[in-house]
Amino acid sequence: MGLNVIYPKDYSSASIPRLLDVSRAHRAILVAAMLLGLFVPTVAHAGTSFSATVVGAGHPIGGSTVTVYAAGPLAATVVGSGQTNSSGVVSITLSNPGGNAVVYAIATAGDAGHGANSAIALMSAVGTGSNYTSPVVIDELATIASVWSMRAFIHPDRSIFGPSPGLQNAALTVTNLADLAHGQSSALLSSSAPDKLNTLANLLAACVGSSGASSSDCAGLFSNATPSQQTPPQDTMAAAIDIANNPPLNVAQLFAISSYSSVYAPAYTQPPYNWLVALNVPAGVYIPTVVAIDSSGAIWVGGREPGVAKLLPPGVPAPGSPFTGGGLAGNLTEGMAIDPSGHAWILNDYPATTISELDSDGSAISPASGYPLVTNQYLPQPGFIAGDQSGNVWITNIQQYPWYGRLFEVGQSGQVISQFDGPPAAFEPTSLAIDAAGKAWVVDHSTRLPRLRQFNSMGPVSPKDGYKVAGGHPNRLALDKSGNIWTSNDGIRVGPKRPPHHYIDWIAKLNPKAKALSPPHGYRGGGISDPIWIAIDGAGNVWVYDLAGVPTCGGSTNFDLSELDPNGNPISPQLGYPIAPATCGEVSLGLRVLQTVCL
Repeated sequence: MGLNVIYPKDYSSASIPRLLDVSRAHRAILVAAMLLGLFVPTVAHAGTSFSATVVGAGHPIGGSTVTVYAAGPLAATVVGSGQTNSSGVVSITLSNPGGNAVVYAIATAGDAGHGANSAIALMSAVGTGSNYTSPVVIDELATIASVWSMRAFIHPDRSIFGPSPGLQNAALTVTNLADLAHGQSSALLSSSAPDKLNTLANLLAACVGSSGASSSDCAGLFSNATPSQQTPPQDTMAAAIDIANNPPLNVAQLFAISSYSSVYAPAYTQPPYNWLVALNVPAGVYIPTVVAIDSSGAIWVGGREPGVAKLLPPGVPAPGSPFTGGGLAGNLTEGMAIDPSGHAWILNDYPATTISELDSDGSAISPASGYPLVTNQYLPQPGFIAGDQSGNVWITNIQQYPWYGRLFEVGQSGQVISQFDGPPAAFEPTSLAIDAAGKAWVVDHSTRLPRLRQFNSMGPVSPKDGYKVAGGHPNRLALDKSGNIWTSNDGIRVGPKRPPHHYIDWIAKLNPKAKALSPPHGYRGGGISDPIWIAIDGAGNVWVYDLAGVPTCGGSTNFDLSELDPNGNPISPQLGYPIAPATCGEVSLGLRVLQTVCL
């Protein structure tokens, strides 16, 4: 099984709900090429010398201006510049880029063989000031790898900056997509990703190798790379940024333009479903089921035995990973959260229903049997887990036979601090999230009275019957940075009272006081159909995991992803982003700060 990971602009402790096992052929994490770097550059320098060869459409670009920048948390500064010779080569002495600053180079204009071309703009993120690749090849492939990896940190003026460690991890990802030293795709890419990267590189190459911006190749690229109601890009880097930020953008038209160039191969022979790209990384556990990301950007992965794995930036297993102590061995991981101190809290499956706690190094803090959650005469079946600002964790539970719902607050030593037992057959807590005040918002999925409820350590703080969601039946929820509540709502009957009934699904948005901000039947665009998981990324976009039958490269799939902007407007196409079956490559399901994509 695989997992596609896209980080937000910054990192916060987050847990991932359980994943569905839909592929037996692959047991790996698919890391989407937006952020996490996996391996250090092959050729690294800690000095101030930088050299590059600028290549376009398979030819050296002479007379191109290469500017090198150092990106920090608030701005990017120029640390060197030069112009390529007739062989496309440039050597630059850098002025103290700073050890942690991300170093990137942009090559503009020049002649790739058909005269001066002002539409040429190519880039490469090469590492950090203390560890960067040199010499490098700056070409269309490096541009695609850099833009797709760094897109969350590329600002409207095309400068790159942002908070650590996300910025640094994003820069390292470039070397996982492209071999910068040799101008070719990386061996780390998942099965179909090189074809997609090459297709995108050919798309730029058609313009780079032309006579300029007024050529048909450049004009077609700029026209079809223009998002709705936005200004057309003026060079190849700007076009790449627009495509990366709008994965479903004019796929067929852009694919047609890419076929004008055959510099990069193998490339697609038919249009892809979108322009998203993914990596393939071994997870270190059997059948990954849950994922959490800590404040350093390390990925924690839980699954079936042998326990929990930790992948450190740049994506290598932490010493001793996978970890099996603290009650982990032999249990299916059901949920995971990272607390403010960096400890990982893991829910272990029935019948050995326990909580395991590991410190940031993976050492067990919980006893060998884990922290028990057995109270009264009922054995809980944990569902979701989330950590609060005090280092405590909150856990939902649905006990069947007899039906009984519970919410636990568990302290830092595994003790139950507070517990709420709902009325029998009337409290069905599913997902939960913690707001800025440390209160727990819980979806009560009870068929009798579905609602949202809010708790603190003393018990319910919402009204007795909770908050209704505009007549909806909430399933999962997530909170955005403003404290607004987003919920997935499924199976709502509308229309005639007599059969045949009509059911619709939607996404609702509520303010921090649970007042509806979305329309009466919420947001339904972008392929939303039977929404299950929901997550908010660092840009405030809403990602929804749907159960929907849509066509894919393998025939059909029952899964897709929908993406909405912070105002509920669809970004994904009408059928969403299909999640292809195993015949199309590695597949995984799962959300939170993570997103799943079709290759």
